[in-house]
Amino acid sequence: MALCVTRIQPERAATERCASSLGRSFGNVHPLCCAGGGCMGQLGTLGTAFTRQLQDVLVSAGDEAQRYNHQWVGTEHLLLALTLQRDSVADRILTTSAVDVSAVRDRIDFIVRRGEGPGISPPGLTLRAWKVLGLALLERKNLDHLRVTTGHLVLGMLAEPEGIAGRVLEEHGVSIDAVRREVRSAAGSSTKQ
Repeated sequence: MALCVTRIQPERAATERCASSLGRSFGNVHPLCCAGGGCMGQLGTLGTAFTRQLQDVLVSAGDEAQRYNHQWVGTEHLLLALTLQRDSVADRILTTSAVDVSAVRDRIDFIVRRGEGPGISPPGLTLRAWKVLGLALLERKNLDHLRVTTGHLVLGMLAEPEGIAGRVLEEHGVSIDAVRREVRSAAGSSTKQ
C-alpha cells in the first residue's frame, strides 16, 4: 500500500468560510475542497492558486477514487477526472494530441484494481498525487503564470513518469514539450495567466 497523507476532516464553520471564499454555498462544496479549513482541503492556502476548473478536477478525482472503492486519490484518479473536464486547458491538450479519452479510461480500468470495500469520504491524496500537484505548481512558476490550470496538472503528470497517469499519457503519445507549448499558448500573449 502506498504511503499516504493523513486526511483532516472539515468542521462546518471552516467549510462555510471556505465555501464563501470559493463563491459557493455550503451544500455545494465537496469536503475534499475545504478539509482543514483551507481551500482545496489538504492543500491549505496552495489551493487558492488553482483555477476553479482545477479545483473541480480535484473534487472529481475524489469521486473517481470512491467509484473504484479506493481510500486514496492517486494520479490515475486525477487523470480520470481530467477526462471529464470540458473547455479546459487539459481538454484542449488531449484534443490537440488526438487522445481518445475513452481509450485512456479503458487503459486505467485495465491497470487499476477496484477495492473490495467501499472507499472513504473524503479520500486523501497519495504521495505521488501530492508530487504531481507540486510539479504542477513548479510548472506554473517556471512559466510565470498566475494560477495553476488543468494544463499545468498534465505537465505535472508527465514530469512524474512513475505515476499511472504519466505512463498512460505517454502511451497515448502525449509529450511534455507539446503540452508545455499548448499551456503557453492557452495563456495568451500576456506573461501572467
